[in-house]
Amino acid sequence: MIRFLKFHIAVLLGVIALCSGCSAPEPPPPTPPENDVPWVYEPDAVVLRISADERLNEHEGEPSSLMLCVYELATREGVDKRLASPEGFAELLACGRFDDSVVTSRRLFSDPGQAQNLSLDREEGVRWIAVIAGYFHGTPAHSARVVAVPVRKIVEGWVPFFKDTRHEPAQTIIPIRLGPAELMGGEPPQTQAGRQSS
Repeated sequence: MIRFLKFHIAVLLGVIALCSGCSAPEPPPPTPPENDVPWVYEPDAVVLRISADERLNEHEGEPSSLMLCVYELATREGVDKRLASPEGFAELLACGRFDDSVVTSRRLFSDPGQAQNLSLDREEGVRWIAVIAGYFHGTPAHSARVVAVPVRKIVEGWVPFFKDTRHEPAQTIIPIRLGPAELMGGEPPQTQAGRQSS
């Protein structure tokens, strides 16, 4: 009788374990290896949604236009290094090719109260977008955004066990709120290199 009860208890525990396993949420998909993502050229793949405060870039009580430098980067370490010092930040504001990580750079200008949506081509090899703002009284921590190009997962095919899965860069949409003396909202740049997520 005791063996019979032990057997039924074991079976019951097994069924409970199976049911709880079925109801557990699926783990998030792993980040694809960088080599599996084709970092190819794509037109209009970077969208900047810029809105400027009426008191943009105040200097001596008066608003003024603001210069933005948009970098398309293969890696972010060079930007992170320069954001760590005033001299490096000045180099970023020059909007030039400060090292081999820079694929392209361009200057933009925003006026007080202006709202604009800009579409930019994403060049081949670009994995990061950096936006640097040239405020009169700006600091690196409040005048820069560094954003990873997102990666999307694409599943093709109709047969469940024979579907083809691949990863490719997705459109990068960057909202930029230009406050009187700093970039508003969003995450400030980190001091370490990050990774793209799937």
